[in-house]
Amino acid sequence: MSRISKVFITVMIMSLSLNAMSAGKERGKHRKMGIMKELDLSAEQRKELKEFRKSSKESKKTTRAEIKSLREQMKKSFQSNASESSLKSMHEKLKTLRSNMADFRFNKMLKIRSILTPDQRAKFYELRSKRKKQK
Repeated sequence: MSRISKVFITVMIMSLSLNAMSAGKERGKHRKMGIMKELDLSAEQRKELKEFRKSSKESKKTTRAEIKSLREQMKKSFQSNASESSLKSMHEKLKTLRSNMADFRFNKMLKIRSILTPDQRAKFYELRSKRKKQK
């Protein structure tokens, strides 16, 4: 099997995996909101979290759209006679975008951590751990 075929198969598997993961997003969103409800947040804490989500929503949406578009472009490039350097360039861009999303998730956790009291934080991580085990 040629190297390009292996890379193409890998990209296709990644694409299918990401699609399967996105199907569970809604369920996960409701779980997280449930955790926040269980923490008895003050009005100020709820306001801060809401503002943070609102301020980061557009950036996150744009980055997700870029990732989706680039994955489609890569898929088409693998099917055509695109150069290896072109494919590598797209791959590097995709890695950068995914890294940006990982940074966003990390910063979100830092923000949540800064908003919660120590007791709420302990309860948050306890609830989060329980929910992960339920998956």
